[in-house]
Amino acid sequence: MALWWFGYALVFLAAQILTALCSPAWGAFVGYSAINAAYLVIQVPYLLLSNAISIRGILTAAVVSTSIAALVGGSIIALVLNRFRRRSATDEPSSTNDVGLRDLTVIGFPMMIARLIQASLPWAPVWILLLVGTAGEAAIYAAASRLTVAVTSVVAAIRFSVRPRLVLLLTDEAESAIARFSRQCSAVAALPPACGILGLTIAGVPVISAIFGADYVDAVPVLTVLMFGVLAEAFGGVSDEILKMSGRTYVVLLTLGAASAFQILVTPLVARSGVVFVGVVTAGAFAIQYFGQVAWLSRFTAIQIWPILPERFRYRAGEQK
Repeated sequence: MALWWFGYALVFLAAQILTALCSPAWGAFVGYSAINAAYLVIQVPYLLLSNAISIRGILTAAVVSTSIAALVGGSIIALVLNRFRRRSATDEPSSTNDVGLRDLTVIGFPMMIARLIQASLPWAPVWILLLVGTAGEAAIYAAASRLTVAVTSVVAAIRFSVRPRLVLLLTDEAESAIARFSRQCSAVAALPPACGILGLTIAGVPVISAIFGADYVDAVPVLTVLMFGVLAEAFGGVSDEILKMSGRTYVVLLTLGAASAFQILVTPLVARSGVVFVGVVTAGAFAIQYFGQVAWLSRFTAIQIWPILPERFRYRAGEQK
């Protein structure tokens, strides 16, 4: 397990380096496509062909997969760095400000905490259901939650690849362009969950039954509800990235804290009413998080992602923020 985590960390590091080198497409490829392709080539055949599947075998296949993806990422970094050096050699030298470890820690630690809370939102209901519900309910919810990855990965890939563009726009203080760019990202990100809701409504039961078996048919309504939470996330566009890249990580932490508190406090109260209600709480938590971020940006900055916000709540030039 430790080897798998280390390999995945290398893949993530390679993707971040490529994004920082102004190659966001390659970064998204390494962070998402390369590792999933490696799983398809190594892990899926093991699961389909092995007569004695074990946790050790699954982890071994996962380690090999992440190692391949990390090697691919390292090779692409070498090629991009070579091109980057050639281009830098012909450019005029520019003054740079050195950033020390203390600066990186001050900037990065709140982002790490935010990421930790964000990653716990899909799993907290599973843990709560194991405490106040049954293992079967937890399994159904976990299956539905993991299936949302098929659409949330689109949102994640968009956020991952837009960072260089946001840096340029923030440097130019182009607030209206940032808002327009975020709304464009929202339109793209909203399409997969909208199609998912439609597909689940039409053929969700037979598809889930064919893939996971009849025991998981109850996951269909939960998955449908969670898709509305993904729609709320898509509505936020890249609001969290805008806040992080502009030094307002504390707003991300506040909205995440509110969403997590809502989920932790309300989920035990509704868990006995059924797994679908737990999904409603999770969808509500995502709505709190992203609607809160968009509302804050629209109120305290000129980045008007939410065009329908009442005028009295909007930022006006000259006001004290």
